[in-house]
Amino acid sequence: MMALYIGPTDLSTEVGYRRTYRGQELEVGWVRSRVVFAAHLAGLLAIDSPTPHYKDLDETYLQARWSYQLGFDAKTCVSPRQLDAVNRAFSPTDEEIKWAEDVFAGRDEAESAGLSVWVKDGMMIDDAMIARATNIMQAVKKNKARAKPA
Repeated sequence: MMALYIGPTDLSTEVGYRRTYRGQELEVGWVRSRVVFAAHLAGLLAIDSPTPHYKDLDETYLQARWSYQLGFDAKTCVSPRQLDAVNRAFSPTDEEIKWAEDVFAGRDEAESAGLSVWVKDGMMIDDAMIARATNIMQAVKKNKARAKPA
């Protein structure tokens, strides 16, 4: 097995919740979170279901960004027109990249001062934050490698 996938419409039919199919879909937030945790604890990818409103690319982007923020590794699409919105949503933003760069700059400064924990913009930065910054920069490198013409 390589991944866990959620089918929230199938599940809603089984358990009786009503999907909105728009926005963050709070009615399926708990279940989506459980899929992410279970997949990652098992060393699997977590894949989210597609946005059914395939012509609404703003909605596709917002739902995909929510999936990214929840920790999903990917989101399926029902139409090729959704690919760009989903890829953008699963890519680090300029703000995230700047934050990661600042964390690494602060780490170098903190290490020079003999510190393993420091504060950046009122936020404590420690090994877990460095790991997050590392993940962001790895995603940037992966996206650049994918974007290079063959």
